[in-house]
Amino acid sequence: MRLQITKAVNALQPVLQTPDTDTDGLTVTLREVLRARATPSTAVYFAWDLFGRCRYVGSVRRPKARAAVRDRLREHLGHDDRRAGWHALTVLPLRPDLDLERVRLCEGWVARLLVPLDGCTHPMLSAEMALAAFFEPGSV
Repeated sequence: MRLQITKAVNALQPVLQTPDTDTDGLTVTLREVLRARATPSTAVYFAWDLFGRCRYVGSVRRPKARAAVRDRLREHLGHDDRRAGWHALTVLPLRPDLDLERVRLCEGWVARLLVPLDGCTHPMLSAEMALAAFFEPGSV
């Protein structure tokens, strides 16, 4: 898990809310997320099962929400398979100035790196382009 998280953090460095993000403390149990009073409004997140396998990669951008990740997790957990299979969540807070299209590109990039077992509707990315290229003027 740690290696996968590090890959995702390194890939998203240009757009992380805190660019020098360390991987410690990014992953917490679902219970901790559900109890949180505040969570990032803009983020890429990924769910892990009890065996440390990446189950799902998603993103959220809800600028006015106080607990966007928590609220989105509650929506996901309405599905029995997710409630039974997800154990922990890694949350990578993104810069809040990113538009939805760029947030979704970040999700697609992380999904490409982590190859989650569930979910297949991630944005398609070119293998030749580095993530930073999506954030240059005139891109997207």
